[in-house]
Amino acid sequence: MAGIQITVDMSGINKAQAWLAQIQGQMPYAASRALNDAAKQVASDLNKSTDRYFDRPTRFTQNAYRVSMRSSKANLVAEVRPKPIQERYLLPSIRGGIRPQRPSERRLGGISPAWRPGRDAKLSETTGNMSKAAALKALKGGPDLFTLRGKRGKLRPGVFQRIKGKGIKSILSFNKLPNIPRRWPIERIARDSLNASWTPLINRYLAEALRTAR
Repeated sequence: MAGIQITVDMSGINKAQAWLAQIQGQMPYAASRALNDAAKQVASDLNKSTDRYFDRPTRFTQNAYRVSMRSSKANLVAEVRPKPIQERYLLPSIRGGIRPQRPSERRLGGISPAWRPGRDAKLSETTGNMSKAAALKALKGGPDLFTLRGKRGKLRPGVFQRIKGKGIKSILSFNKLPNIPRRWPIERIARDSLNASWTPLINRYLAEALRTAR
């Protein structure tokens, strides 16, 4: 007899189908875990990048981004956003544009929309900025401080300190709000971070799903 009879053992196929169904059920869980870890990495990489795009950023700026919405099996979406206070002053560096007024600047009224440290202001060695407490103290005024609302001789508007026997020191200078150029490419940083972390993460959690399904 030259004929060949071919048969199939359906029990093996049925087992494979059941295994695949089990894996399919675990896929959303694996994807959600990978997505949350990837979002956490994106936030971390954005915060670390402040050292590159800002001059001596404060710790407050370096902790701006966080995972604002986590993924779930039912909703495979994670969101990374800066905290509201940091977002307000970082936005011009992301999009470009006029820096928003600080709360202390809004109290200046018609004098000027903005202040910056004067040439004699004490600056932090770490950040190169004037401390908020020192600026508020200068704006509040005192017996040895005076505010100049308009130009007087060589003096421009600002806050000055009288030093007995040594003249005056410039503590704050009033000026226009600065126009900040777009300089922080958060979309590219986030994309590069995701491209680097996604494949290892999804492979890791899929491997865990495979082990669980056995």
